[in-house]
Amino acid sequence: MPGAWTGSYDPTRTFRLVFSNWRVGQKNYLFMGSERGGKSAAVAYTLIETAKLSGVDPQAWLTDTLSRIADHKITKLDELMPWRYAQN
Repeated sequence: MPGAWTGSYDPTRTFRLVFSNWRVGQKNYLFMGSERGGKSAAVAYTLIETAKLSGVDPQAWLTDTLSRIADHKITKLDELMPWRYAQN
C-alpha cells in the first residue's frame, strides 16, 4: 500500500506516550473555553503526536506542510503525512 507506515509498532510504547501526554493535558483541557476550542486542540494534539510517533520533528513537519498545502493537489494529500515526510 503506497504511503503506508513501515516502522515497527510497539503497542505498549504507544500507549505510554499517548497516556502520559493525556495526563499532562487533562487539567489544561478544562480551560479550552468552548467545545469548538477543545476540538481544535484535539486536532492539533493528534497531528503533533502522529509526527512524534513517526519520528519527525512536529514543528519542522507542520512548517513544511503548511507552506506546501495551498498548492498541493487534494488527491495527493498522503504525500504530506508525517510518515512520508520522514522518508525524505
